[in-house]
Amino acid sequence: MTGDNDRLAFLASPRGAASLAAWLADPLPSTYPLALPPLATGDLLAALLADGLDPIVLDLTDRLPERVRAMGWSVVKVVPDGYQPLRIDERTTYGWNERRLGPGTRCPDPHPLP
Repeated sequence: MTGDNDRLAFLASPRGAASLAAWLADPLPSTYPLALPPLATGDLLAALLADGLDPIVLDLTDRLPERVRAMGWSVVKVVPDGYQPLRIDERTTYGWNERRLGPGTRCPDPHPLP
């Protein structure tokens, strides 16, 4: 898969539908409750950090137009280092976080949630 269009075309195909059905039929056991109580931002961040998240925060505010910055807007991008990212290009071999996924759990089919 090389992008979202390829991923969606795959999921719309018979093989993709079968892959999605298999993914839904055999989910990994969750160690988290299905419903969490509402969390304050600080509590959510503390829980993510305790779970192994090592966020890298990039301030992109300088890319906004001056007029927008003058109105008080800012923008950041957070890279969730330590978590398994969704993958756009399935041909690559880097980016797998086997510590989180478990060894040998990589699937050749794209993740069903584009």
